[in-house]
Amino acid sequence: MSLMLPQNHKCVMAAVLLVLSRQRSRVSGRVARDGFVSLDAGDEPGTLLTKPFVMAGTTLHVNVDARAGELNVTVLDGDGQTVAVAEPVTGDQARAVLRWKSGDLNSVKGKSVSLRLSLRNARLYSFWSE
Repeated sequence: MSLMLPQNHKCVMAAVLLVLSRQRSRVSGRVARDGFVSLDAGDEPGTLLTKPFVMAGTTLHVNVDARAGELNVTVLDGDGQTVAVAEPVTGDQARAVLRWKSGDLNSVKGKSVSLRLSLRNARLYSFWSE
């Protein structure tokens, strides 16, 4: 199966970069009619960890449908240490800007990071940094 994205598509497709954590939670993926890939979690929360990538900017955005649940995001540095913890994201938001409970992205701009993403009753379509 190949994934076709528009040439000007700025979003990093979450499913391409994500590695499921070895927890007992279940997260599944699907391709919707509109061509977006989503990672879905039901009543039982699912947690996943991205492969390391370079943080392009100091803001992190997500496209998530969490009308019945939430998405939690933790940013980890190259050593796996927590850099920032986001406020939970709820609702159906195509371009949500993450707000930080603790930390920020200033110290990791241009550096390698991973994201720990936890979903409950939510669909994550993409994330990107600006």
